[in-house]
Amino acid sequence: MGEAKGGIVALSQITGLPIIPVAISGLYRIKLKDFLLRRHKAVVRFGKPIYPEELFEGYENPTEKDYKKIANEKVMTKISEVYRS
Repeated sequence: MGEAKGGIVALSQITGLPIIPVAISGLYRIKLKDFLLRRHKAVVRFGKPIYPEELFEGYENPTEKDYKKIANEKVMTKISEVYRS
């Protein structure tokens, strides 16, 4: 898994909408032809929504650096949990 950017957390704060963690597996090194011919199977898993109240707990006026920290610590953690389930 890669490193998260803070934009998703900023959007959640601005819109007041939750983030839905999504984990996609089975696509590593897959060729389009194999996918279209259904030779490989992709799995998409959805986790429970993460509401802005949960994300910004303990942050009064988050900065850009805070957004990135929250994205990596809270959002990516939830995505990895969804991936492992």
